[in-house]
Amino acid sequence: MNLWEYMNDEFFVTLAVLAMLSWGEISASAESIPSRLTTVDVYVALQAAEAKANQIGVPMGITVTDAHGDVRGFIKMDGTFVHAQDTSFSKAYTAVSLRQPTGTLPLAVANELRAITQGRLTNLKGGVPITINGIIIGGVGGGGGVGNEDEVVAQAGAEAVMKKKNR
Repeated sequence: MNLWEYMNDEFFVTLAVLAMLSWGEISASAESIPSRLTTVDVYVALQAAEAKANQIGVPMGITVTDAHGDVRGFIKMDGTFVHAQDTSFSKAYTAVSLRQPTGTLPLAVANELRAITQGRLTNLKGGVPITINGIIIGGVGGGGGVGNEDEVVAQAGAEAVMKKKNR
C-alpha cells in the first residue's frame, strides 16, 4: 500500500481535528507566556524524575523537551535499556505536540499519527506535558519500565517544575 492509498477521509479528518486543537493553544501561547522552561527547570525535572525512578527501582532514560519538542535535557540511568533514549524522547515530544499525556489516543488515530510522523509520535504511556497557567512550556518522557512506571516517573518530573513555577 502506498502513502496515497493509506490517506483516506478518516486520515484527513483526524489531521484537521488535531490542527484545530493545536491552533487555539498556539494563539494563546503567543499572546503572553508568563513563564518558559529554563535550564534550572530542566535540572529540577530530571532530578525529580530520577529520584522517582530510583524510588520504584526501575532505571530509566528521561528526556525533557521545551514547548517546541526540542530536547533540553536527557539522562540515562545506569542499567537502562539501549532504546530508552528514543522512547523517552518520543514520549516527551508527543506530550507537547498533542498537549496531553501519552497513551490516551484511540488506536486508529495513534497508528495514523505514528505513520505520518515516521514513528516520532507515540501512544505509549510515559509522556507528560509541563503546564503553567494553562500553557504548555515543555514535556517529560520516561522510558525503560512498563507504561505505568514510565508515566509515574515522567509525572514526578513535570510536577516538580509546576510546583517550582507556581510558588
